[in-house]
Amino acid sequence: MLHLRTKKIWAEAQNNKTNNDARTLPCYTGGVHPNCDYTHGEIMPLPGVKNIQIVRANRTYPELADGTKTTYKHGPDIVHFAGRFYIQYLVSPRDEHEQGGFSVLASSDGNFSLCEFRVSFPPYRIPKCEITDYKGLTHSFNGETYGFMHQRMSFYKSSEGRMLLLGFYGWSPEKWMTNWDNYGIGRAVREIYPDGEMSPIYFIKPNYQAGWSKELLNYPLYSESEDKDFVRACDELLANRLYTQQWAEENGDGDDTITIKHPKGGTNQAFCWYSIDKDNIIGLWKHSKVARSFNGGKTWTEVKTEPSLVMSGQKIWGQRLSDGRFALIYDPTLESTHRWPLCMVTSNDGIHFDNMRLIHGEVPMKRYGGFWKDFGPQYMRGITEGNEDELCKDNNTYLVYSVNKEDIWVSKIPLLTGKDIFDMSDFETWNIYKPSYTEFKTFTSGGFKLSVRDKDPVDHFVCLHALNIGSKGSVSFNFSADPTSEKPVYIELLDSKDHPAVRLSFTENDRLLYRATADIELQKYEKGKEYEITLRPDC
Repeated sequence: MLHLRTKKIWAEAQNNKTNNDARTLPCYTGGVHPNCDYTHGEIMPLPGVKNIQIVRANRTYPELADGTKTTYKHGPDIVHFAGRFYIQYLVSPRDEHEQGGFSVLASSDGNFSLCEFRVSFPPYRIPKCEITDYKGLTHSFNGETYGFMHQRMSFYKSSEGRMLLLGFYGWSPEKWMTNWDNYGIGRAVREIYPDGEMSPIYFIKPNYQAGWSKELLNYPLYSESEDKDFVRACDELLANRLYTQQWAEENGDGDDTITIKHPKGGTNQAFCWYSIDKDNIIGLWKHSKVARSFNGGKTWTEVKTEPSLVMSGQKIWGQRLSDGRFALIYDPTLESTHRWPLCMVTSNDGIHFDNMRLIHGEVPMKRYGGFWKDFGPQYMRGITEGNEDELCKDNNTYLVYSVNKEDIWVSKIPLLTGKDIFDMSDFETWNIYKPSYTEFKTFTSGGFKLSVRDKDPVDHFVCLHALNIGSKGSVSFNFSADPTSEKPVYIELLDSKDHPAVRLSFTENDRLLYRATADIELQKYEKGKEYEITLRPDC
């Protein structure tokens, strides 16, 4: 039913278009739409995507995660600076908007399987006090209450190359109440130095309107820093209306740094943008909302809902690619609790988007319960315009997002350059889905070889390669199972909708099964022995 409803909305959006070439706001014009009964949506994968899990929540063995016992991990952001990737995300013990939340900074040299983790903005203990917010409501704190983190963006690189790291401290009387301007304490800032160390923490934008005077803040104002270059970088950020627009929900409409105000009785959530040129900028929000500036972000058109961009509250990310084209990455579904599949659409002009392809279609079992913990890949962000460095010219897009609001993933997304994607000896053309409890190595001498060790009890490693589509074919490979292996291995030929047409199963009890319509045992197999296998599908 949901699939039919979604397709009806797409159809109505197409039928209602008038003079499509004259459009000034982005839209999806393609004919590919997901069937959200499947986590992959029956969408063709984009060749060469590498999905890497950088942290897997583990309350029992935090040393196997990021060193914390938190099982709510969400809202990640990514940047590349001084030769390293930095990813900041917020955590809470169990629930969204829960006391004691803080932010974690992960760093990597590009091997996302090996990240270093540090607390970037620690838990915030609210001092004993009484405040009156902008609605005139009085709130009393006994000195034992803790805030939590809620930030839409984390990084800003100044014109002098200083990298600022930001987070937003808030609190809520109830977990279901968002901490936006009425309950926000303020936005904190510190600097990441080129060697990876961090400066002290300051407040760059306290929420004075919510009753938090300077005397009640746990950190000094940024203007009190003795590092004048740091102060200058903060001043530059405060003057950048595109970056501060990302603060809209937490700062509120009363803040003069927010250009686009919220509609009466509603919100424009999770702003991001991309520039078509220096004057023409496209703004994007959750819930299919779009707007455009014709003067470099000084003023904007009315924020409108674009029905062809089907989504709910799981964010959208838009950016210009290194080849000059444009990409939108989002979950094309109206279902806000079950957020899948994660897809990308592309455009030559930044307005008309087509060619929907799958980026992330696996959704493992949620291991930990919690309030407002939605399923699937969501809250995606790439490297923000203005934060780019030379790495952003390497023909890859780097995307970070959470899955089930408990694990953090990175996707390395290549450009479709037109080269032979069917060259199976080239590892860059393979799709990889790698949970953090799995290991793999590749070898190219004498042909492409892959060695995998999978220790995850509720997820699995996936290696995928595109083949020429046809009714007949032949695929040959060698396979060997480690003598200590305790997990099955499945080798499948998939159709264009990601469904297996043929499956071989090397089971944990040493049986080789073939499945077309049912599992049929072919033979026993010996672990440690290499088998040469040829599949000749005929459809």
